[in-house]
Amino acid sequence: MPTISNRHIKKPGQLGSAFTADDGLGLWDGRDYKIVNCTIDMSDAEDCDEAVAITYGASATFTNCIIRNAGKLVLCGSGDGNVADKERDSHVKFDHCILENCGRRVPEVQAGMDVTLESCLIRNWADPAYFTVRSFGAWAHHGGSIFARNCVFWQDSFHFSFRDVFNHVGQAVNDSGFLQIFNLKNYRSGCCRALTAGVDGCVEAVNCYANKWWLSIEGLEGKMGKNEATDLIISLEAKCGCK
Repeated sequence: MPTISNRHIKKPGQLGSAFTADDGLGLWDGRDYKIVNCTIDMSDAEDCDEAVAITYGASATFTNCIIRNAGKLVLCGSGDGNVADKERDSHVKFDHCILENCGRRVPEVQAGMDVTLESCLIRNWADPAYFTVRSFGAWAHHGGSIFARNCVFWQDSFHFSFRDVFNHVGQAVNDSGFLQIFNLKNYRSGCCRALTAGVDGCVEAVNCYANKWWLSIEGLEGKMGKNEATDLIISLEAKCGCK
């Protein structure tokens, strides 16, 4: 199993030609990776597609990592028809990680891939500085699934954009037909979409915490307490080397 550890990735292509050229960390060769104690920060990258992309049959486990500062943070599954058999049933796990400061995809999971978020902090998606098309946190659709356990979903403040809401409604119409304009759920601001499922997607959450009442965590069973959430954030920031 290839391992990448103790790296600070600041721009696409930094790790060489074995990885996708447009992403901070793009895994696409079908192997199962271990990513440990890494920071993937695209704040200074002039041209970045995804901060992290796991596609074309690759799998990965991220441990004690921080991924931040990009319009599109983490994509799991390309959805390309020619690699459907490769991507189906590929798995990605984030274990004690921080995913923060972005527009969307925290993560986005599709094409039959499944993701586990274990003791993670998902913070400040829908950041206006990184807005692209729509905003949302963790989202599973078109065969993708997300299981979140002992996670904290956190927003420092509320952000609203008419363009964001309009494009969410448009996405719902594209996926499920014109009648979706009458479904009030589709008018939810992306800032509020902490963990949600789209068409043919599945999400589950156990013992998770949201710091705002308006954050939507679908499939939630059992709520983490505020003190436990605070302790987890402190622990994660220490493990991931946050300043």
